[in-house]
Amino acid sequence: MNKKTSTVLFILAGTVFNILVTALCFAVVLFVYSRFLFGFFPPTVSAWMVPFNFVFSIAISSLVYRFVIRKIAKKIDLKKYLNPIFNPCNN
Repeated sequence: MNKKTSTVLFILAGTVFNILVTALCFAVVLFVYSRFLFGFFPPTVSAWMVPFNFVFSIAISSLVYRFVIRKIAKKIDLKKYLNPIFNPCNN
């Protein structure tokens, strides 16, 4: 397997991982809201909480993704196995 194939597979695996973490975070945040905070807010506020929870779960999953990628990059030398997708300009 060459570096370009490894890069594509790494990006696809990272995308799937990020989607799964986002879905898990959304389910957990929505469960916590519906279990503990739903009765404290009026219905108009509750209607806005689902989009807010979704944005919040995206932010959490981005932080988790960044943390995991840094741990992987520290443990494994990714430059040895992956090619950059966009070559930097040499101006």
